[in-house]
Amino acid sequence: MPSHVAPIRPPGHASNTEVGVSADPVAVKPELQALPALAFRVADILETVRLPWRCFWEGLLTYASDLQQLAPDLRRCLYDSLPGPARFEFAELALMEFAAVMSYTLAGETRPWISLGRESKMQWIPKSLEDLSESAPQKWKPWLSKFGWDDYTSPGGVRHKLLCDLDPAVADAMCQCCRAFPDMSWVHSFKALQELPLHVEPAVGSSLPKREPKRERGHTVEPMTLKAVKKEPKTYPSGRDVAKLLLRNMPNSPILKSMLDIGQVLRGCLAVARAFFGDEWTHHVTIVSCGDLTSFHGQVADTLFGVLYSDSHWALLCVHEGQGVVFDGKRNPVCWNQAAAFLHHLKEAGCKVSGSQQKASCPQQPDEWSCGHRVIAAMDLILDSLQVSGVLPKKLDGNMLNEESVQSIIDASVKSFAKQQVDASGAAKRKAEQVPKKSLMPAAAGSEDCGVPSTPPRSKARVSASQACDDTMTPPRPVRPALATSPASNASTPRALVAKTSKPKHEKQNGKAQCQSALTKAGKISKGEALCSEARVAHKDFQKEHRRQDVPEPKGHWRLFLESLGAPSGSMPLSCQACLTMQRKVLHGQQAQPVASAIVPAASQSVLGPEVRSRGRPKKDEARDARWRLGTYISQHRSKVYQQCSKSWSKEAKYYCRPCERHIKFSSHTCKRKVEKHERSGAHLRGLKRLGLPLPEGADKEPESEDSDAESEDAEGQSLAAVCGLQVVPVSEYK
Repeated sequence: MPSHVAPIRPPGHASNTEVGVSADPVAVKPELQALPALAFRVADILETVRLPWRCFWEGLLTYASDLQQLAPDLRRCLYDSLPGPARFEFAELALMEFAAVMSYTLAGETRPWISLGRESKMQWIPKSLEDLSESAPQKWKPWLSKFGWDDYTSPGGVRHKLLCDLDPAVADAMCQCCRAFPDMSWVHSFKALQELPLHVEPAVGSSLPKREPKRERGHTVEPMTLKAVKKEPKTYPSGRDVAKLLLRNMPNSPILKSMLDIGQVLRGCLAVARAFFGDEWTHHVTIVSCGDLTSFHGQVADTLFGVLYSDSHWALLCVHEGQGVVFDGKRNPVCWNQAAAFLHHLKEAGCKVSGSQQKASCPQQPDEWSCGHRVIAAMDLILDSLQVSGVLPKKLDGNMLNEESVQSIIDASVKSFAKQQVDASGAAKRKAEQVPKKSLMPAAAGSEDCGVPSTPPRSKARVSASQACDDTMTPPRPVRPALATSPASNASTPRALVAKTSKPKHEKQNGKAQCQSALTKAGKISKGEALCSEARVAHKDFQKEHRRQDVPEPKGHWRLFLESLGAPSGSMPLSCQACLTMQRKVLHGQQAQPVASAIVPAASQSVLGPEVRSRGRPKKDEARDARWRLGTYISQHRSKVYQQCSKSWSKEAKYYCRPCERHIKFSSHTCKRKVEKHERSGAHLRGLKRLGLPLPEGADKEPESEDSDAESEDAEGQSLAAVCGLQVVPVSEYK
């Protein structure tokens, strides 16, 4: 590197003598006089570019993190000991980054290079470095040698240091690296040239003698013997655990004669893998989604199956022995590009990938919905071919991948799904029958169980050694005999004792009711899933409708929708506007359309009975519509305001209020007094205005707070509706 460029400092920081320029006036070309200032500016730009020695150092750290203990001032010495041929690849990498930064700067880009993402940086990487020296501007050329131009263009003339001239810590680190990574290319050239003495022929006519390498007295260099490193055996994750992680948060629905979602495609591929290899399928194949780089979940099998997808199509990528093949009956370009990007990622991650992907010859797909089914069938044919011949097929037989194979997948999935439902209900029934039956009546006097106490036995707590010794000295506690007769039969028995003895019966009844309630909830969800399957409504359609209507979808919203579908008609009314739209599509086969306005025709509304403010359960012969019901009222008149949650149908009557952006507990299903009180609050009225919703009837009154303390929102007593100029609509037209 030129002497006037080596010490880089800002202009005016030091004198000319400090930067290597003579103090005497010397005639210098004008372009060289401006070089220090230009060099400083270029140096500021090139601060983010790695030098060759840093590329080598960071590459070592990816394989041997123990080298981090090496002192920072000795790390560059590792690269200095490399012969010229061993430096070539690292110099090439540094020059590639140098050329990319130079091209980016000369293009007039002002955004800092370090802030760019990896994909943005890759666009500026040149394809070749052959014309870099000629194409580089004059103010960039002095920096080429610093970034390894000599190591790249003439590696044979590079002078390197011998191990005997290195610091002992550096020499030991290099020897350890050579033993640990014998297959790396730089190790072979290092071993071949490091043992030879460094010969430098003097220039013609020079009187300088030949320089011999310095060796310390009594210090000898031990020849390096490269030994193969014993590879640790691969650890394979459990197939069941990987399946749970891959299918996490995905609904379990059978494969039908319709377009599949990602969960159904992955579940079908997992079923094929289990059919071939059982629960240890992770030892043989890896199943991932090519659009999710976190879907590996510890899978390390060599044969990889990746699911490719576009907005309306599924395809399959198989990687076997480093060769990637795409199986696609429609040759979708989006899936093809996704396969190329995924293979590039595998190559950068260190996996063996040879060349670009290839296209397999597959039967043409005749419809628009069977692509997911054909991915599952193609994986089955590929595994069968690999087990028979060990060769990845490049062509799939049309007689094996046709409509019959698609229909067989549908039949098998429906049968398996029905069996799962039966097994789940049977397991729940057996669990309910295994509830221990405790005797509710105390034992009679004189019976064999007279010595058993009437209270449940307490668990034995741990005691110390001193307490154990005291037990031998203290007489045992006398056992209280059971009561001869029921305490409730004796009039003199205190009422507290009667309540205490009757408590186990109450607890048993509550436990049985909870078990039946849980079974009922599971049955409702199962019935709702069956209704959605018949109407060809999937979870993605549910999400799409909520996004289309700009309605939030909180956690557990899909399960609440399924539970409401499976419940008896009208027992669990929905209040979410998007859920009501999807409910009409499932039950009546209508197209999913958002509600056009907040006004519902009177003919389509259910009749709401009178409000009931007194406590107590309804009579057995009382009709469902005999009382005013909060769920029906919100569904008909407030579907844009309130949204159901998990406790909307419980005694809390809790709903999510969109204008207030919080949950409101009304605590009554038969009275709207708290609803009207909440809707008179200032926060609720301001939220309605923010969402562009009409105000309820009575909004011209003073707004109230949530704790029933009436507070004036306007100093002059004007109503919020009058101030904002909002239109007041009747309650019957408000939704």
